[in-house]
Amino acid sequence: MNTNKMKSYLYKSENFIIIGLILGIVFGIFFIHLSRDTSLDYNVWLSAGKQDNYTLNSYVRFKYTHPDRYIEGKWLIKQVACREGDLLERYGDYFTCNGKNIVKALHIDKNCNPLIQFEYNGIIPKGYYFLTGTHERSYDSRYFGLIYHSEIDERVFPLRSLLW
Repeated sequence: MNTNKMKSYLYKSENFIIIGLILGIVFGIFFIHLSRDTSLDYNVWLSAGKQDNYTLNSYVRFKYTHPDRYIEGKWLIKQVACREGDLLERYGDYFTCNGKNIVKALHIDKNCNPLIQFEYNGIIPKGYYFLTGTHERSYDSRYFGLIYHSEIDERVFPLRSLLW
């Protein structure tokens, strides 16, 4: 296949994907979520709906309903860093999942307030997830702990990674 045919094919494929997304949004199959959260690299998300199980590295959207000075009542999007059946351990400031370093807990927030850190060493129980952001100062499971499956509203995909 020559270069011009390849470019034409890719251009048509990209248009097909964009048209499919637009139709999905119009007919209520997909939903777009905008996030002002800076703890992840993306701020436009495509909804994929509730799932029975969420895999490692997938993104999930949930409303945090527990009392908390930072995020009570806010919708959050985080990435599954460790899940049910995995071994979550803490060594000093580092959390590991099945022996792999996943995230470092900080002692103070950006305003120099002390952070209460989640303490856990063991197998994650059925239906629970350890969720993180990609920013080093993300407020996530390092501080608020495990999130239960029923608290998760849906799986989401970063829109930018679907189109580019």
